[in-house]
Amino acid sequence: MVDDSPQLRGELRTLSSAVTEPVKAFGIAFASVCSLIAFVSLFMRDARVTLAALGMTAVIWLRVWVGLRLRVVQTDGYWLLASSLSKTAWIPLTKIISVTRVWFPGAQRVYVEVESETPFGREIVFEPQFDLGALVGQHPVVKELRDLVARAKARDVPG
Repeated sequence: MVDDSPQLRGELRTLSSAVTEPVKAFGIAFASVCSLIAFVSLFMRDARVTLAALGMTAVIWLRVWVGLRLRVVQTDGYWLLASSLSKTAWIPLTKIISVTRVWFPGAQRVYVEVESETPFGREIVFEPQFDLGALVGQHPVVKELRDLVARAKARDVPG
């Protein structure tokens, strides 16, 4: 894994949803407002309202916490670029072990497992762009990324 940009061999194409970073920022703002409402509800002296507000706030913060793992992911066919607001990792496609899709309440997630440690750990998580056909079958981004990894590993085999 390298932090500096390698020599790209093609144009970068975004695999993750275009709203990844804005949704994270909106989620934090929304959860903060819900927390404020829950705090204010303490002064209303209605236990049901307070418990409902605290419960809703806890669920929203849990959703935000899970969403903070999402990365912006791009590829040029040789490298996988994973980034967040503060970190970037360039990962050779030959170092990817697996690409899987997992359903998450309200969204889909793609998990990319890599051989060695990155600034994000050994697993890169992103939400792919929405595809209506992927609701019943394999997501095209997962298939494309698996094909790119297989092609990169085939090129890397000596002889």
